[in-house]
Amino acid sequence: MNILLVDDNHELREMFKEFLNDLGFRVTTAKDGKHALEQFLNKKLNYDLLISDILMPHMGGIELVEVIRSRDPELPVILMSGYSDNNMESACAHLDAIFLSKPINMLHLESLLLNIKAQAT
Repeated sequence: MNILLVDDNHELREMFKEFLNDLGFRVTTAKDGKHALEQFLNKKLNYDLLISDILMPHMGGIELVEVIRSRDPELPVILMSGYSDNNMESACAHLDAIFLSKPINMLHLESLLLNIKAQAT
């Protein structure tokens, strides 16, 4: 399963990448939505899941998902943020994306990932 992981915080991005690799996922990382969109459109890989921070410079996670969904409406998405408010959560629901508050409960994330993986097979 190929995951596109997007977060502007380098340390968090690397921690999530290591965690996902340890679970057996192939991970491509991006430092912001603009870079992630370039990765997505490059089409060297077909991604099975997008995991993205919401608030980032250049292009945030919500805008990224809107553009990606116009090309791949079925791509599963997990959006995360250290800031939680009703607007973010309703935007995620509108985009049919799962919202997670940081700090992320890694056992919960693992459960979500295994569920998404099972649905994809």
